[in-house]
Amino acid sequence: MKSFFTRNQLFRWVSVFFILGFIGLLISTIIPYFSMRPDIGFLRVKFRVLPLWHWRWAFYLHVFSSIPVILGGFIQFSMTFLKQFPVAHRRIGQLYVFLILFISAPSGFWMALYAEGGFWGQLGLSITAILWVIFTALSWIYVLRKDFNRHSDYMVRSYALTLSAIVFRMGTYAGVAWFPMLDPDTVYATIAWLSWIPNLIIAEILIKQRFFILKN
Repeated sequence: MKSFFTRNQLFRWVSVFFILGFIGLLISTIIPYFSMRPDIGFLRVKFRVLPLWHWRWAFYLHVFSSIPVILGGFIQFSMTFLKQFPVAHRRIGQLYVFLILFISAPSGFWMALYAEGGFWGQLGLSITAILWVIFTALSWIYVLRKDFNRHSDYMVRSYALTLSAIVFRMGTYAGVAWFPMLDPDTVYATIAWLSWIPNLIIAEILIKQRFFILKN
């Protein structure tokens, strides 16, 4: 019996539903922060840095900018959207790059300097923010040069780090709940690295398999 989907098509559909589920979960955790109350979710354990006005600014900028970044980045990988709405694709891409380079990544880096998990936790999250800027900037540089394949490759890497926010949030909750015998700082530091390294490994596999091919 002939299969309705090729292996690559099946992988794409599974990935779409998987990522959309996680995006929906993340957005549902972000919405309560619009109340600006200090006793919600993540902020309840941030009593050490919550009094710092610059940390609060970084937090809200990072959280609120994450919604258009995650949704916009996801749409950019739709070949149908690219072909039917090329102008919208460019505008959303420009917004994605602007938000990461000037809001999301800088605020994330600032928060990383005050992160739990000690030196290793702070280092892991700081590297995430730095690589996020580098990959996103390179994706923009290559599209300006009309090198669309390299642009696509660096967008995959950039979005892999964008999704690390989802992995990090879920990982910290799960780590503390599943491993109560471990020191919370150890769990936090571990997730600070595991939230993005596996993502980049998967991204490199997708790039090598040419799941996202664009013509120059």
